[in-house]
This record gives sequence, C-alpha cells and structure tokens, in this order.
Amino acid sequence: MQGKDSTEENRRMPENYHLQDDASRKKKRERIFTVLFLFCSFCALMIFAFYVNRHIHIKALYMDDLYLFSFFREQDFFTFSFPIGNAVRFRPVYWALSYIEMVFVGNDPNRYWYFNVALNGLLACFLCYFSWVVSKGKKIVSFSLGIIFLSAHFAYYQIAQALGILETLALGFSLITLYFLYLQLNEERHFVRNLVLSHLFFFLLVFTHERYIALLPLFYVPLLFRGRVGKNTAVKATSTGGNNAETEYKGTEQEKSETRGNEAGKEKKKEGKNIVFTSCILFLLPLAQAYLFYAIRKFAIGSFIPKGTGGTEVTESFKLTDALQNAFAEVYYIFGFQKGPEHLNGIPWEKVSPDIRKLVYASIAVLAFTVLLSLIFALIRIFKTEKSTGNSIAVSTDGITGTNTESRTKSSTESNVGVGKEQKRVKLARLRSFIGNNILFLLFIALCIGSSSVTIRVEMRWVYVSFAASLLYFSYLLGVSRLPLGTIFCLAFICLRLPVERYYRSYFPQIYFWEDQDRMNSLAEETIEKYGREGVLGKQVYILENKYKMSKFYGDTFFQVFDEDFSGHGTKIHFIQDLTRLPKDANRKNSLVLEEVAEQRAYRDITGEVFHE
Repeated sequence: MQGKDSTEENRRMPENYHLQDDASRKKKRERIFTVLFLFCSFCALMIFAFYVNRHIHIKALYMDDLYLFSFFREQDFFTFSFPIGNAVRFRPVYWALSYIEMVFVGNDPNRYWYFNVALNGLLACFLCYFSWVVSKGKKIVSFSLGIIFLSAHFAYYQIAQALGILETLALGFSLITLYFLYLQLNEERHFVRNLVLSHLFFFLLVFTHERYIALLPLFYVPLLFRGRVGKNTAVKATSTGGNNAETEYKGTEQEKSETRGNEAGKEKKKEGKNIVFTSCILFLLPLAQAYLFYAIRKFAIGSFIPKGTGGTEVTESFKLTDALQNAFAEVYYIFGFQKGPEHLNGIPWEKVSPDIRKLVYASIAVLAFTVLLSLIFALIRIFKTEKSTGNSIAVSTDGITGTNTESRTKSSTESNVGVGKEQKRVKLARLRSFIGNNILFLLFIALCIGSSSVTIRVEMRWVYVSFAASLLYFSYLLGVSRLPLGTIFCLAFICLRLPVERYYRSYFPQIYFWEDQDRMNSLAEETIEKYGREGVLGKQVYILENKYKMSKFYGDTFFQVFDEDFSGHGTKIHFIQDLTRLPKDANRKNSLVLEEVAEQRAYRDITGEVFHE
C-alpha cells in the first residue's frame, strides 16, 4: 500500500507542477497586459489633454499672474517661498513650486500653458489609475472617466492662468491623500506606509491651500472602519503560541489545555494593551497635524484663520444661509447645472440651450439609475452566503478517521456552528468595509464643498476637486457591485455628458478674467510676436486712450516678462489721448503705437500709419 501511494504521489507531482507553472504564466501575462493598458491609457490621456485645451492661450501675464511675477523678479527662492511676517496667506509649497515653474518658463509666457496642460494631464492619469483600483480593474470605466475629467469645464482656471498651478496642485495632493486613505481602509498590508504617506501628502496639501484643512476628519474613517489595529496579528500569535505549547509539553491533555489557555490569555492581554496604545497614537495623529498647521501659520503670518476670497475675512463675511446656498450651487455644478452668474460660469442655466438641458437631464437619469442598481447589487453581494466559506473546516472534519459515530456527529455539529459564525463574520466585515468606503468618498466630497462654500461666492475651479471625487465614487460603486452592464451604463453617462462639457467650454470667453487675458494676448501678438523681442525691448509703447483701464503698475511691468533678465530694457506702456500727445522725439526706431479695438478685445498696431511708412 505504501508503495502504491508513493507511486500515485509521483504521478501527481508533474501535474501539480504544470498547474502551478500555468497559473504563474497566466498571472504574469495579466500583469503585462495591465501595465500595457495603463501605459497606453496614460499616453492617450496626455494627448487628449493637449487636444481639448488647444483653443486656450497664455501669451502674456496680467492681473494676479503679473503681480506674482513681480515678486519672482525681485525676490530669491527662500524669500519668495517663505515670506515670514510679510503675507496674509502662507502657502510655501505652492509658492516654492511656482518659483521653480517660473524659472523653467523663463521669458516665454506660452510655456505656462504647456505646464498647466501637462499637469492636468498627469492628474487625469492618476485619476484613471485610482479609478482602476477602486473599480476592481474596470479598464474602460477608468479610462472614460479620465476623459470626462479632462473635458470638464471646471478646468478653465487651471489651464488659462499661470496661477492655475495652485488649484492643480491642491487637487492633486487632495486626491493622493484620498488614495492612501482608501488603501488604509481596504489593504491588510502596508498600513504604516499608507498612514505615513497620507499624512505627508495632507501636510503638503494644507500648505498649498489652507482651506483643505477641512479634510482632517477623513483620517478617522479608516481607523473606525478597518477594525482594530493588530487584531489579525493577535489572533495569529495566539494560535501559534498554542501550537508550540502543545508540541513542547508532554503532559496530560488537561495540563496541555490549561497551558494553552494561560499562554493565550497572557498573549491576548499583551496584544490588548498594544492595540489600545497604538489606537491612541493613531487617533491623536490628525490632531497633531492640525496643531502643527495652526502653529506654523501663527508663527509665519501671525494668524491661523484662513482668509476669504477677494481679500475678505471669513469671520466677517460668513453667513450660514449664504454658505448653504453656495454648497447647493456646487452640487448643481457637479450634476451639470450652471447655478451662478454669467461672469463666474460663462453661461447661466437660464440661457443654456434646450438641447443641452435635455442631455443634462438624461445624464442625471442614467447616473441615478446606475448608482441605485450598484447599491442594490453591492448589498446583495455583501449578504450573499458563499459555499466556499468554511470549506476548510468541513474538509478537515470529513478527513477524521478512527473515530466512532458519536464523535463524528459532534464534530460535524461543531463544524456547522463554526461555518455559520464564519459566514456571519465575513458578512459583517464586508458591510463594515462597504459603509466605510461610502463614508470616505461622500465625506471627502462634502468637506470639499463645505470648505469652499464659506466665502462670498462660488467659482467653478473650486468644484473641480469635488467633481473628480464624484467620478471616483461612481467608479467605486461599479467595482464593488460588479454590476452587469456597468461599463455600458458608464459609457452612456460619458456620451451624454461630453457634449455638455464641450458646450460649456465654448462660453469660457464670458468668464470675468478672460476678456483681460484676450486683450493682453493681443498686445503680445501685436508687439512681441510681430516684431520679435529685439524689435520691442528698449522702445517705448504708446496706446491711444485707455478704455481697458490698465494701471501704471501693469504698464511698467508688462514687457519685463519677455526679457531674459526681466528688466524690460526700459520698455514701458504709456497712454495718450490722441496722436498730438506723442513726444516730439518719438519715431519708428524708438517707439510703437497701438490703438484699442474694444469690440474684438484686442489691440491694433498703427505704428506704420503714424510714422508714415
């Protein structure tokens, strides 16, 4: 019999080896395919980022962009990045990265557009990867959500202004923080790594934009819903300790049982103390982060209360009714409604085309139907009893030999009880994880909306982060529910929403800063692009009238941006009422003359006409 058994085992060994080898090859092929998909998706998203923003231009700096440039021109890196005692805001991460960006941009403002688009494309790539993770590998879903993210009209400020890097960095750091919080909640391994990285990126976030300190409560979601830290380790240690005791001690069964019980009790007590201590530290970490944030701000600028929009004080301008109204406006924006004035969103909902309105309503209907089905299917999967649960217990019981009928019956009964408890434990763990993930995403969205609603108005750029998180939450529901035809529903939503975003983008020129940017782009075209830097720098520029109301600061600083050493070689803009006010020594070699063309948001070069060329 022993020889026969060994022969059968030898026959099985090659079969098992081939099975393991095939599984290893299959896993390797899947990994290669995943890497290839992500690489191709990232390349496609970067190309689409440049395509969808091709109509936006930054040819010159103006307003806040030019104001920030003036500090860059006059200050070194550390003074610019850490203005201790000389600023009303303290955003050292943003200022440091802005300084580095300005160094690379040099004297060509067009490069700001490339920087902004590239950063937004990288954000879309990360969102695609994050979506792929939470959707359990749904490739088409994650890629299509990356496309709609890039198409969103909320990106107007990030792309069209040099200062757009502020919102882009804040959005990026906030999503990365959310990513590591999600891993904390759902991964058994690497908890410490994910904890450290989530706090690190949150630290970078709050010193990029202070309003995101409102996201601090998110750190308690993984701690509350992932179970007690070290619970699995404690159980494993207890069982290992018991087995060692049984092997080493040769006494009676009763003595063995007592020994195992005592050692397990001591181990549990020790583990319990460690768990309490670790939990206390983890719950105190967010508070320590908040204390560090406010302490640094107090030291740097003398105040720990964030400033409001447009130089307002939040403590003075805050009204609960206005905050609630702003919050609902942001929710409307996320779903496709333009709830705001024309100068802030380009086109209010009342003026939106009826066909576009129908698309918005249809997209909301598809979205609501998909989310509802996803929640239902997710709950069904949570409470579904799987036959595989407890199979190991049943198999071990069936394999018992040399026992009488009574002992087998008793063992079978205990096994069934164990299987029932195991199934109940698995269902509760699934439910806890599902609730925790829903709270994580929804709380993130709510806190982002709340933090940007306490000021005097709502700008669409603040909605971008909530919109991105909403896409990730949608992706998570499709993944956790394994909804049949979920990808089809997602594509239907994308196809309905894309024309809406394209339509809203066509009204960018109506947004409050766009007109000034168009004028400055035109001024750069009529001077720097037409004559070259050598043909402009060192001359004086005269503009008839000043209906655009350009200030002296902007006139003196405008051309410094185009100079290699940022001095402008003395070139300044002067405003004259008519041509008779031109200096007597003004001529074609030392002067340029332009006039305003208000209906075109432009300037026109009339130098040749004035000096009779």
